[in-house]
Amino acid sequence: TSPGGQIGERSEFASLVLRIEYGDFSLLLTGDSQVSGIEEALVGMKYPAIDVLHVPHHGSKTGLNASVLERLRPKVAVISVGKNSYGHPSRVITDLLKQRGVKTLETEKDGAVEIVTEGKSFEVR
Repeated sequence: TSPGGQIGERSEFASLVLRIEYGDFSLLLTGDSQVSGIEEALVGMKYPAIDVLHVPHHGSKTGLNASVLERLRPKVAVISVGKNSYGHPSRVITDLLKQRGVKTLETEKDGAVEIVTEGKSFEVR
């Protein structure tokens, strides 16, 4: 997701965006991507809607926007975050997810998150 096309720019720009599919289930892993990297990844996706979204960059306001969220339409969002001085997750992002009715889990509050699927439905534990 390197905005300038060179991985060495900054370490958070060197994240992979991975779409994982198993049967009818889909999950998008985003690492520390910025919104521009997610937008680039969406260009190649024929069916961008997903079941579970790993929220980019620990819920930073630079990792996600309304447009991307509208295209992905996740049912569940997981924010991997711990105690930090950056203010992650951003209230802007948590409000955006809440406004769209996306069930959101934060590892700081909810602990480890496990997603179990047989390829049709899925369960969050």
